[in-house]
Amino acid sequence: MSQKFSLVLLCCATLLLQAGGRSGGSALQYNERNFMPPQMVDFSQYDNVVELQCDELKNYISYSGTKLNAVVKVRVECRKDTRNNRAAPLLRYEDLWYQKNAPLGSKKYGSLPIEERSQVAIFVKSKLGLMSDAEIAACASTLVRLRLELTLNRNLVATIRVPNQSLEGLVSELRKQNFVRHSEIFEDLDTLIPIQLETDIGRKETLCFRSLREIPPDDYE
Repeated sequence: MSQKFSLVLLCCATLLLQAGGRSGGSALQYNERNFMPPQMVDFSQYDNVVELQCDELKNYISYSGTKLNAVVKVRVECRKDTRNNRAAPLLRYEDLWYQKNAPLGSKKYGSLPIEERSQVAIFVKSKLGLMSDAEIAACASTLVRLRLELTLNRNLVATIRVPNQSLEGLVSELRKQNFVRHSEIFEDLDTLIPIQLETDIGRKETLCFRSLREIPPDDYE
């Protein structure tokens, strides 16, 4: 009697497991398709976090005859040692001003609060996940500037998380600064400076800097 009862329990357990698989109950499958938005990311998986906030300043300079339009302010803030303190406070590092992708000015609040040779993740924040063309251009220029600064500090950039709706625009703006898709490079590069973009739904683009002398003459604009 006990053997029959055990067999019934085993059959019921098997049916429940199969039903759970059909209904999409696998947490692994769900996580593979759904990436957490920036505000829900566990910062403790990175040594440090850098956050960029890009805001176009409407009518910032409005006097008659001015050619300074589409001014964007980029706020750069850092969270230090997030691997050991996921709630590390934001440290204000630098404010940057651009006219689209052209730099206008900067204000630093101190030295880069990130230790040499440590890992860094960069998160681009935007209002409602939408960025204007001017904000995208300024963001691309800031990413190039920050990527070089972190390279000089010997940091490993683990990821650059950007709003999904802005991915194509950022790729287009980075191409203007000689960053091309890694899949389009067939020659050896003197220096490898990658920018790895990733969206909150898992779309990825890896671009690498290609100097002018490495670009075939037919590719010049």
